Amino acid sequence: MHHSVVLLFCVLSFPVVSGQIGATFGNGIAGIPICPQGSVVLNYTLTPGATHGVLHHFWATGAQHWIDMIHMEYYIDGEQNASIVFQPSFMCGLAFPTLVNNTYIYQAGELCGKNAPVGGWYNTFPIPFSKSVLVLARSPDTKCLGGYINVRGTENLPVVLPGSGIPLPSTARLSLQKNNWAVRQPQEFIPIASLPAGTKGMMFQTTFAVETAPVGGDQAGGGYIEGCWSFYRQHNESYPGLVVGTGVEDYFDSAYYFGGDSMIHRGLLFSSPLSGLTYFDRSNGIERISAYRFHNADPLVFTDGGSLVWRVGCGPNPDEAQETKCGNPVPTANGPLPPAPPPIPPPPSGNNPSPPPPPVPSSACADGTCDGFCKTQNSKSIQACAATWDGEKNLTAPKTGKKCGGSLGPCDSPADACGEGWEICLSPASKQTPDQFRNIMTAEECANGDPRMWVNGMSHSNPKWEHIPPPCPPNTQNVTNTCLGSGLWGCEPVCCGQECVVPSCPDFLWTKNTRIHIAMGSGCCAELNIVQTKIAGVMCCNTGNSVADVPNNKETVSEPMRSLTPINFTSYGWVYTW
Repeated sequence: MHHSVVLLFCVLSFPVVSGQIGATFGNGIAGIPICPQGSVVLNYTLTPGATHGVLHHFWATGAQHWIDMIHMEYYIDGEQNASIVFQPSFMCGLAFPTLVNNTYIYQAGELCGKNAPVGGWYNTFPIPFSKSVLVLARSPDTKCLGGYINVRGTENLPVVLPGSGIPLPSTARLSLQKNNWAVRQPQEFIPIASLPAGTKGMMFQTTFAVETAPVGGDQAGGGYIEGCWSFYRQHNESYPGLVVGTGVEDYFDSAYYFGGDSMIHRGLLFSSPLSGLTYFDRSNGIERISAYRFHNADPLVFTDGGSLVWRVGCGPNPDEAQETKCGNPVPTANGPLPPAPPPIPPPPSGNNPSPPPPPVPSSACADGTCDGFCKTQNSKSIQACAATWDGEKNLTAPKTGKKCGGSLGPCDSPADACGEGWEICLSPASKQTPDQFRNIMTAEECANGDPRMWVNGMSHSNPKWEHIPPPCPPNTQNVTNTCLGSGLWGCEPVCCGQECVVPSCPDFLWTKNTRIHIAMGSGCCAELNIVQTKIAGVMCCNTGNSVADVPNNKETVSEPMRSLTPINFTSYGWVYTW
């Protein structure tokens, strides 16, 4: 059998005229020995007639983890000290490459990223030069190991920031300013990048990493997270300059401790062409984070020197004057206020006005959240709590005292997902009758108040009718059922949410509107296996002894007070100057 392969190449051509885009140059080396004394990757001088050159591609791979931390050195136009020295992983914001798993890859769009389990680092940072460039690769330790490296550039290429098309002068130069790993003190001001008076330029990229042991344990978080970011457009601009981040995560276009202060209680990794959180871990008493932020599409321009500065946590401004967070005064109106909106017209005759919004509910769940039915009229009495468990669990089993559910992990007993003063609805521990349940949950709310499936602690049929298949038994809406075992007719638990189904005998709680969880062989007790179903968790009812007044429910987040302690810190600040 013969196979035909057709390759299509699309080539852009340019007239051979002085000043037009020139030839591409570079080097790709397989098995280059990378040693402590440094190995030459590229040594290039412009051809006669070329006005400048632009490096625009770097790629490397090699030994696991070791290649992540080699030092790439760029000597521009014969300089004795390299103006750019980076490690491939932190070049794109990952400060802890040895701690990520082997499947971890990410991209900051076309700008940089990691595309392989081992190495695979790349960047497309435009690095202009006017005469020559020397690129070395240097070992991070005393060993020499082989690597694979590609570096490319093009003569007379316009200097344009990738991803935004912002043009820079051909005389622009890219340099890298670094803060190596060091202990930093609370309220210390740390320059990420700074330029002297008389220099113009712009920030290109920031990479940032912290390692700390928070007071109260690794889940407590550190006060450093509240530190503000100030951009000084001139060398003599007064504090706070232009505030470009009202907290660590704000500068990286995230929020609430990258998710650690939200309902998920953990950092949420992300990567985009603009910014990314590459690492977030809380374990063994230590918190570690690393991130990157580009300014190619969000320019921060220096007009006469200046700096980008981050502060370790909050504190008073340098002259101890009164201030709000980050040193900015409370905004005031500087002109006439806009006209007031027209009054809301009264409802048409015969219609009742909408009821007021329900009060903020107490927290039903053991992890301090509300996971479902948080905005019903009776949310202080009934809510849903996320819960998982391994194997088969009994919905009537008592609490073990080990809190679970949501961010706390799997349950030994489903009842442990309910907070103090709350129990699984309709279970023996709740001491709740069907009438009492209907007083706090309507059939409509139960059916449509949440898109998921939440189970209660009672079968939808009474034991008296366990051997009677349809036609249905008499209406028994005021009888408290037990929790029947698997295989008995009517054993499935009462359920709320849109994933629940209406059974063949739907009259137990509400006439023709009772809903249940149903699965092959499922029962309310020993046979309820959450892994094999769509169950999101349990319905929890207030027994009248709740100690929580205000929850951290799914519609709110928390920003707790934290201790401000010394941190380990490192950063890169990539800057164009002209």
